[in-house]
Amino acid sequence: MPFLHSNKSLRIQRRSVAELLASVVSHLFPGVYLMGGGETSYGFYYDFIFQQKVDNNLVSLIEVHLKTLIKENHPIQALSMMRENAQALFDHHDQPFLAELAGEKEENIVEVLQFKQFYGLCSFPLISSTEEIGVVKLLELDFRQEERKGETFVVTRLLGTSFPDNQKLKQFLKLYDSYRKKKDHRQLGIDLNLFSFPEELTALECVWHPKGNLLLTLLKEWVTKEFSKIGKWEPVNTPCVVNSHFFKFNVDHLPTIEMGTEEYVFSPSPLIQHHYLFKRKKKDSSDLPIHFFEWAKKYVLSTHPLKEGLFNAVGWSGDFSTIFSSDEQLNQEFISSLQFIEQIIRIFGFEAHWCLVTSRQKSFKFRQEKAAIDRIGKILSLCTLSYPLQDEHFESDCLEGPRLELRVADEIGREWVISALTLISIHYLKKDKTEKQENEITIPFVIVRQIWESLDRLIALLIERFEGSFPLWLAPEQVRILAVGEGSLSYARQIETRCRSQGLRVGVDFKKSTKLGEKIHLAEKEKVPYLLIIGEQEIKRNAITFRSVEKPGKSESIRLEEFLEQIRQKCVCPTVLDNNYEEERLD
Repeated sequence: MPFLHSNKSLRIQRRSVAELLASVVSHLFPGVYLMGGGETSYGFYYDFIFQQKVDNNLVSLIEVHLKTLIKENHPIQALSMMRENAQALFDHHDQPFLAELAGEKEENIVEVLQFKQFYGLCSFPLISSTEEIGVVKLLELDFRQEERKGETFVVTRLLGTSFPDNQKLKQFLKLYDSYRKKKDHRQLGIDLNLFSFPEELTALECVWHPKGNLLLTLLKEWVTKEFSKIGKWEPVNTPCVVNSHFFKFNVDHLPTIEMGTEEYVFSPSPLIQHHYLFKRKKKDSSDLPIHFFEWAKKYVLSTHPLKEGLFNAVGWSGDFSTIFSSDEQLNQEFISSLQFIEQIIRIFGFEAHWCLVTSRQKSFKFRQEKAAIDRIGKILSLCTLSYPLQDEHFESDCLEGPRLELRVADEIGREWVISALTLISIHYLKKDKTEKQENEITIPFVIVRQIWESLDRLIALLIERFEGSFPLWLAPEQVRILAVGEGSLSYARQIETRCRSQGLRVGVDFKKSTKLGEKIHLAEKEKVPYLLIIGEQEIKRNAITFRSVEKPGKSESIRLEEFLEQIRQKCVCPTVLDNNYEEERLD
């Protein structure tokens, strides 16, 4: 699947289109409250509080007016004004929510878009006129309740997309329609009995069911086995809540716990903890490189958690590895990690590219970060990437150092970060320049490697890529045995025992009260790769009848040992082999 939404000019265009949408709605519905908008992973959005009920007919009307406005080729102005002036401007136009947003900006200068008599909050850069917009389409209408100052409002979100031309829009809409019908992991994961989103229990992350948790475990065990082949990794398990005095930077933005006179912080990553272990480890230069590894749970604040399912949950798990090496070893360690990530991701056949991301915070742009950026550039000049490196420069908040992100395309062309390599100056981890450990070894940088920055996100991508039909080696339930009639239970249990002895992950449905058709329907809905049907005829023939998810509706009678031999090779996990991983691709 190609990247459809990564072009920088397209993202700039969509930010501006969101504001034009707000302008149209303000004109059509005087008295509507604007709550802000911007880009989405596949288009744009804007939030409103309407005084009247909004349905699809009104959305169609809004879309017609938006398209007409774009064709008229109007100029768009970018204004920079003091924060207080921006607040006053939006208050004057009776837009209290925009005034509030402007007042919450950290910067003294606020960026404002002006279109005719309309003003909106919109980060720069912007397009200069509506003629720069190609084609637009409104896609979805969404509602949520929000409480502000004791009042409850129904917030209406309009979502849309834009592209340079009709051809690209039609390509996307075809993918989008297919995606919503049969690929969206938010519904597929529920149908597959992997996870659920019970809002009464939590609105922040999913609940993993036994099969989903097994899938997490299978992926963890597989990748751990693979990277253990290419170096000595020491598994650790560190707390996610640590004493705030370990942090060099301001922790006001992090959740805290007060205990007596001490303040504890929810750590954004295990980096501080790994550095603590490294400093206290008895070592000399011959022990380098030292590799620490753990599976860590991470939490971040999200305005609308689970809006895109596992792609943007508040909490997720991922691997986190730190590499402490000498300056002479650093290049090879970085290249080795980079190549391993590429080989692992290539196994799944994703379209991907690398992006270099640096900190947006000016206070972080000190000499050490510049040195780390330069070192990454030098390392990249020494190796050949399998996936291309984007020319565009990216910035982000709260980075510990410059990082290379591997981003993959999903089934509608959106990009998601799947892996990352970060290079962090050792000075970043020291609370002051005089801090020195006894017998300290000179380490210029620390490499942080995340093969799967979010394992939850990876599973969402795999569900959508395979439409729920995982490769047999990865399926949490490989075979389900369906017994028909009480007389078949003994033989069915023999079949179950034999399958388990071959290492298969086996499910059973021996319920007497359920008809065979219902059992088959449930198993096919959960996309179990193979169904083994056991009844009187199978007992007489000393055989099984099996159905495959690849050939729905088709049954085949066969001896069990023949069946096991047929699927044996499909159960073998792929391996990362130097210069030979092309053969392992699944697509």
